[in-house]
Amino acid sequence: MLKLQVLLSAVDRLTAPLRSVSAASRETAGKVDAIRKQLKALNAQQSNVNTFTALRKQASASTEALHKAKAKLVEFKEKTEQARAELEKLESEFRAAQNATRNYSEKAKLAGKQVKQLGKDHIALAGPLRAAKARLHETGVSVRQLFTRQLSVDQAAYLILGSSK
Repeated sequence: MLKLQVLLSAVDRLTAPLRSVSAASRETAGKVDAIRKQLKALNAQQSNVNTFTALRKQASASTEALHKAKAKLVEFKEKTEQARAELEKLESEFRAAQNATRNYSEKAKLAGKQVKQLGKDHIALAGPLRAAKARLHETGVSVRQLFTRQLSVDQAAYLILGSSK
């Protein structure tokens, strides 16, 4: 029995380091699992941080693009207003030109009617004028001399009346 005890004690002393290594190995395996879980959690957090950073960059770029688009919109609205004002001015000038054109057209029609009437009157006077010229010629009065004498009388009257003023 004593021998058995010595033998068990010797085996116990020999296996003690193995049991100790086995226990340490289990403890290390537990710590490795805990570290893996922590590493997995850190990787997930890093992924969240990366996603957040990427989204923040996109949001910043989107905000900048939005500000530029709003500025362009304001510019386009201003240019549209300017173009609308210019269009209204041109429309007003066009209406004025249309009115002037209409007025001139009416005046041209009226002048055309007057020319036509004057032409008729001229034709109507040509016959009596020839007849009067013929009667003057029959009485021995030269129409050319009559015109020259009338000019002389007009000039003399002008000289007399003009010098008395």
